[in-house]
Amino acid sequence: MIGGEVNFKCLGDNEFEIRMVVFWDCYKFTIGDPLPPRKSIKVFQNKDLEPAVDIGENGEVQLTKVGGGELVDQGTGPGDCYFVPKKACKAYSVYRGRVHLDFVEGGYYLASRLSARQVHIDNIGRATPNGPILTTYIPEVALSQCLSSSSFRQLQEFYFCLNEPIDFDHSVINAEDYDSVRYEFFLPYLNSTSILPYRKVRLEHGFSLNNLLGNRAAPLRIDPKTGRITGVPDKRGVYLIGVAASFYIGEDLAGKIFRDFYMHVDGCDGAEADFVVEDFYCLDTLINISGISEVFKESRWILRDMDDPIQTSLADRPDFLIPGPGEYSITRIAYGPGEHCHDTVQQNIVIRDDEVGIYYDLDWTDCTKDDIRLSLTAKSRGIPLGELDFEMVIWFDHQYARVYDTSTSVTLPLPEEIYIKPFVNNRDVCADVDYMRVATGAIFNNEFEVEYYTCGGELELNEHYDPRNRDFDVRWEPEDVIVGSSEEHIITVNPDTFTTFIATVTSDNCVGKFTYHVNILDPDTEFLPDSVCGPTVQVDPPPFKDLASGFQWQFFQGGTMIGSRVGLNPELRFIRFGEAQVRLVPRNMEAQNCPEYFEQDLYVVDPYLIWNLEKSITDRTRDSVELVIQAFPEGRYAGTPRYRLKYGDGELIESDKPIFKLTLPRLKEYDFQIIMETEKACSFEKEFTFKPNK
Repeated sequence: MIGGEVNFKCLGDNEFEIRMVVFWDCYKFTIGDPLPPRKSIKVFQNKDLEPAVDIGENGEVQLTKVGGGELVDQGTGPGDCYFVPKKACKAYSVYRGRVHLDFVEGGYYLASRLSARQVHIDNIGRATPNGPILTTYIPEVALSQCLSSSSFRQLQEFYFCLNEPIDFDHSVINAEDYDSVRYEFFLPYLNSTSILPYRKVRLEHGFSLNNLLGNRAAPLRIDPKTGRITGVPDKRGVYLIGVAASFYIGEDLAGKIFRDFYMHVDGCDGAEADFVVEDFYCLDTLINISGISEVFKESRWILRDMDDPIQTSLADRPDFLIPGPGEYSITRIAYGPGEHCHDTVQQNIVIRDDEVGIYYDLDWTDCTKDDIRLSLTAKSRGIPLGELDFEMVIWFDHQYARVYDTSTSVTLPLPEEIYIKPFVNNRDVCADVDYMRVATGAIFNNEFEVEYYTCGGELELNEHYDPRNRDFDVRWEPEDVIVGSSEEHIITVNPDTFTTFIATVTSDNCVGKFTYHVNILDPDTEFLPDSVCGPTVQVDPPPFKDLASGFQWQFFQGGTMIGSRVGLNPELRFIRFGEAQVRLVPRNMEAQNCPEYFEQDLYVVDPYLIWNLEKSITDRTRDSVELVIQAFPEGRYAGTPRYRLKYGDGELIESDKPIFKLTLPRLKEYDFQIIMETEKACSFEKEFTFKPNK
């Protein structure tokens, strides 16, 4: 994009039409208008330039493309060889849209951002690659009096002759509603941010608003009253110019519009065919032609001679590929408006084919899952590498290592491929600098190891898979339970017991291994005892508790689900004694070929117990007695009992039988608690007091 302008027209009732003209480079864009069918323009309001979010679509107004065309330079130059070169081709596109603008103190400021300027601009240089921002200002007076802005007259001159005076009219038209118009140069904006304040372009050293073409002797000027631009350009180039026009009623600012555009300055004495070539070129490389003069209507290039050309081109910047070593001529004919305005330049070039013949000796060892050891030596069949300024670059996995010697040993993170490129930095030598692609041969996913769980049936081992391993030899063990395999080295197994499967992968330089540990789960494994003391049961965590993210326990009696709990070991409460079923539903279970749930029958026992206690003293001393406590429980319970006796200050005796023998001090009363528990959640207690004082 080059630049453009924005102006406004009051339609009444606070309705305004916004018109935007965008200039673009038809020399760069030869296939047609590159601009989109719609563009938005942002609206800011009042003195603080706040986004006017209530206007349009969140502060933006959509403009529609309604036309356009090519700008025609109507200037004249000295002599009959004057013409406007194709590089100065300029076109424009016109956008229109409507917006409702209520009165607001400070008025409105409109701005539309465009894509990047794509040519080198001499007075702002390379520091400003961003595109332009086109703006206009609608003050309070224009809102209250329904005023329309004027517009700049059509841009009629944009190509100017070197060292020839500039004098052209850049005023506005339709300014009858205003008492006066004032013109000035301004610094255009950069499309580098979406919020105000916008950045302005930075002029290069030797340029200023008072000297936009860099000629101090006759600088570019604009008449503040008439808008006439004058000056004398003394340097070839492309220059960015910004012109602002302010409209006044009395002393009040009633509107302001801005235009930025390019001025091209070059020769006007006919076509120029100049170009620059190097002292020599290397065989099989494109010929880099620089310094190409752009003062021409069309040009033609001839490789060798016109009567017997090897190649011709009508391109502005051609690419020649020379068929063999030797000396060749390149001729350029630049065409002007007439035959006497043409220009022809011929230059000779030398194509060389220096025999260097770089090749490599490679060796790699110590392959692991993480890296590979590479030994590399560069050699030459022609010029000895020791006589050259030589270096190598090794690319791997978006990284590189630079080597300034002809040999190296380096450990690299395990790459799929390695690219090696030699560089001969001697400017007087043509050397082969092609990439060398090296497949490492390393074993991908080496040392891969994983543990699988399955409830039986066939299981595919595929997690190790890498398509690059298809080229290697793979051997699996044990073979007797492998029921299928593919050319990608993915196998199907059907073990009936825990099995470790190992794949050994072999290439020319490395050996790697993949390991799978396959565990077999029995879906009929009991996760509860067959009978429990009820009606409330605290269950233990299931045996495969680490293979699921959670569990749901559903319990049934008489074919009806009577409850559901979530957790590893919740409490289940049954409504009656007798037969029951428990269904265990795992969530996100990390096991294959397993049922959706596990189920088990159990019997809920109605427990009761009668304690028959006997206490006897079997021995006495002056200070103590030996006491034997026997319990003979009778009743109904489930499981194998185990007994505990608690007494005194927390002393505890455990036993498989309800017989306890202990020594106690005399003349002291003790509280005892005897507990019977089973592995099936049955628990009974008996408390009593005893004083061995006899």
